[in-house]
Amino acid sequence: MKICTTCNQHYIGNTCVQCLSKPISPKTIAIGVLLGLQVTACSIGGGQSLYGVPMVEQDVDEDGFNNYEDCDDEDPYTYPGAAIEDSESACMTDFDGDGYGAIDPEENIEPGTDCDDTDPTINPGNDTWE
Repeated sequence: MKICTTCNQHYIGNTCVQCLSKPISPKTIAIGVLLGLQVTACSIGGGQSLYGVPMVEQDVDEDGFNNYEDCDDEDPYTYPGAAIEDSESACMTDFDGDGYGAIDPEENIEPGTDCDDTDPTINPGNDTWE
């Protein structure tokens, strides 16, 4: 999933279905930086610049959360609400995709309740496993 930089909606693929915009290509960004078009001064938060071209939001791990929202933009399994069964907003890791967060996550990531985050059949919501 990606977040559209125009309308901030989540989408999959190359074009946002809400506003039909396409993400800015890394080549365009690089050329802008080389030409000095990406000078933004200081950030005032939320990806806004004080002057110049707006700061570019990126989603390095392509989990649908840009670098301003994502608590770990290098891990596609870690983002706010990843472990929806544990919390809709807490930054957790859910590697197996069962909706429960890992008990022993990396530093600065909230722990969840999934005692085996490598197997989606083993979680607090599944009482059939032994």
